[in-house]
Amino acid sequence: MPKLLSQALDVISHLTEHEQEHIAALILQEVETLRKKQELEKQAGFAQAQAFLQRIAKIRESIPKEERQKLPRDFAKNVDRYLYGAPEAE
Repeated sequence: MPKLLSQALDVISHLTEHEQEHIAALILQEVETLRKKQELEKQAGFAQAQAFLQRIAKIRESIPKEERQKLPRDFAKNVDRYLYGAPEAE
């Protein structure tokens, strides 16, 4: 347990039961707010990834089919080969 949390619990233990309940409610509210914030950040990251992939798909569709067929099918696996003439990766 972190030292600060231990100190806080020690102080809280000397409060009245009503005060302890109040502090506990505040802590639970903060934890819930933190969880919601993390979930929203996760969803925002997912939305950004989706938007990026949609932009990539639009770019891909703007390339004529004949030209797309000329592109390497191994993605970045052999990037050093295409750029520098290195041996083909297996």
